[in-house]
Amino acid sequence: MLKMENWRVSAEVERDRFLGFTGEHLARRLEIRARVPGYACKLDLEFEDGQKNILDLTAEGGVLCTDIRREYVACHGRVLAQVRGLKGDEVIKSNV
Repeated sequence: MLKMENWRVSAEVERDRFLGFTGEHLARRLEIRARVPGYACKLDLEFEDGQKNILDLTAEGGVLCTDIRREYVACHGRVLAQVRGLKGDEVIKSNV
């Protein structure tokens, strides 16, 4: 599982750095252990070909999560991901 402290995301296990797909449903649940009270969080994705996508992150007991499905991924290859927190007019971003 990924973790985020002070808006800095890190992977304790190398395989957590990869989105990939498992199973026949071509989907993966992404989970980030984080405490961000009062923030609505998004996951900003940027693909190798320049396309972008934004996924909602749901807070569930100290974990931000989203399901990444095949149709949310624009192309194969490297993906840059960043957590964005929104609270009123305040916007804060994690590392990439």
